[in-house]
Amino acid sequence: MVITSKFRVIVCCIFSLMTFITVTNSVAESNFEKYSLSLPQFSIENNERITGFKITIQNGYVSSVTKIPPGWYFNIDIPLQNQTNVTAGSVIGVAEFTKNDTGYFNDFLVVSVLKSEEHNFNVDVEVSVVNDSSKQRKIRLNGNKKVRWRVVK
Repeated sequence: MVITSKFRVIVCCIFSLMTFITVTNSVAESNFEKYSLSLPQFSIENNERITGFKITIQNGYVSSVTKIPPGWYFNIDIPLQNQTNVTAGSVIGVAEFTKNDTGYFNDFLVVSVLKSEEHNFNVDVEVSVVNDSSKQRKIRLNGNKKVRWRVVK
């Protein structure tokens, strides 16, 4: 097989581009702290089910969702540079969470926060609940005092 100089140039360019992207990405990631989020224990009645939730993150973005339950949809929207919105819900009634499923909300989301913005980082959560009579209610966990997080290495 004869390797032409044109082929060598193409291979070198691809290798250089891949190296540049890798170095740039690792430098950018070093500016962020990652947090694994958990919701505090909250109670729902025996006849209630969790149908969905909405999370608003100020000065951070979702870097990974650690658990996606079967039969649920997830939507991660970044409308503004400093705000991320996550909405999730069950697609079918069978997938709704019961009182025994609230453990799902332990370490279920990883959020990256720019180190220079850690003091402005905030998470607000709204959990949607419905009972057997189709009566709906919202459980609001607003502010960082209501949401637990731990640093992820």
